[in-house]
Amino acid sequence: MKQLIFLLLLVGTALADDHPSVQAHDLYKYCKESLRMSNGDMNVNFGDAGYCSGYLRGLADGMTLLGYSEGTFKITNVSSEDLVRSFVTYANAHPAEMDASDIIVILTKAWKADNIFIATPKPAKQQ
Repeated sequence: MKQLIFLLLLVGTALADDHPSVQAHDLYKYCKESLRMSNGDMNVNFGDAGYCSGYLRGLADGMTLLGYSEGTFKITNVSSEDLVRSFVTYANAHPAEMDASDIIVILTKAWKADNIFIATPKPAKQQ
């Protein structure tokens, strides 16, 4: 399994030029491929599947490290598959947002709904 994940990351990285500016509806399509692969279907576009997993993992880790703008975010102990599943579930329930909303807003809503991201308020500035 570790070899497959490494291969996906390698292929996803190599094909990153094929996805120069991802939109939410595109990411949704790629993540459905990733989810199909997670469910055992190997007849998928590995580049798209790897791109989705890597994109979401990197974004989640980056948002956590930067604390995001709404407060301090802490990512719970989740796998890349959990991040993908959460996004696809949210996208299935809110298809209109895939064309109308910023991808960060969509992912934040999806991950908050699944308790993947836990937000704590920014500390008040002391005077």
